[in-house]
Amino acid sequence: MNPDTKLGLKAVGAIFGVALYLQVCSNLWKATDDIALHILLGIGSVVTPIAVWWTFKKLQNTQLSSANASAGKQVSLSEAHRDIISRYYNQISVGTYIENLVRDCLGEIAVSEGRFDLTPRYRESLHNYKERTDLPAEYRHLADHLENSFD
Repeated sequence: MNPDTKLGLKAVGAIFGVALYLQVCSNLWKATDDIALHILLGIGSVVTPIAVWWTFKKLQNTQLSSANASAGKQVSLSEAHRDIISRYYNQISVGTYIENLVRDCLGEIAVSEGRFDLTPRYRESLHNYKERTDLPAEYRHLADHLENSFD
């Protein structure tokens, strides 16, 4: 089955699942006068669609990454995330700390790749980030490339 078809079916399933969940929440709301249950249902009716959307986007990114890899396409991180890089590049002005900008850009790229383990840690300098032993070479090369490009 085509990966796009699978993704579409999963999206339709997620939409029906959320609709069913919201209908159940609505029926429970009408069936009770308990304020604690109303608060729980209110929170759940907001959080659940957000969680489903976030999971769907993560699944979509994973499938797109695996589709690119299976197609034999070797797209570098800088090519795959030109939009993120250009947005950070456009933030450069007099007095901008380039290292912080590069670090933040790398973090956003790692998150969009679904690699939360590769996001810079709180108050971690760019130098320390590049020295991490768990950092793949492509992220280290991207850090060097961004640092030279932004400078």
